[in-house]
Amino acid sequence: MPDLADEFEEDFEPDVAHEAEPTTEAVDVIGTPIGDLIASCRGGLLTGVTWRYDKPAEPIGSATVLDDVADQLSAYWSGDFEDFDLPIDWSLVSSFAADVLKATIAVPYGRTSTYGAIAEAIGRPGEARAVGGALRDNPWVIVVPCHRIVSTDGSLTGYGGGPSTGGHLDIKQLLLDHESQRFEPRLF
Repeated sequence: MPDLADEFEEDFEPDVAHEAEPTTEAVDVIGTPIGDLIASCRGGLLTGVTWRYDKPAEPIGSATVLDDVADQLSAYWSGDFEDFDLPIDWSLVSSFAADVLKATIAVPYGRTSTYGAIAEAIGRPGEARAVGGALRDNPWVIVVPCHRIVSTDGSLTGYGGGPSTGGHLDIKQLLLDHESQRFEPRLF
């Protein structure tokens, strides 16, 4: 079984910092089988994919990246798609959070990893709680698959956008179940 740190080093190519152009902003509401998502972009870079819950949002403007998000999410839900390929504005999160989220992207579809393994992969052993905090604040749900990260014993801990929403382990379980329809879930 490959070590996540080795896999991370092989697959992780740090992006050059993107400076988003603040002139072009767009928002779209994307329906999914388990709830609406709000996708947003600026300057051609994805700035967010978050659960709508009770947040008011109306589509504003249009952008190719938002069309790509909708198309890729549709393919994800139909089972024809595993890896998102979208331009993300990493400048919106700290360098630590960006490292955590990029390592999370390296966890393959249908597999899980642990908070501790992600901490190891980014060279920050012993910082599993900090990894959990970065994943809690993930602004790109599903696209950056934080739902694939579980506790060391394999149990589900935390999901859904931080303390104001109280977490939604039921959604995390639904996402893992969806991905496990083609793969036997196991620790990466």
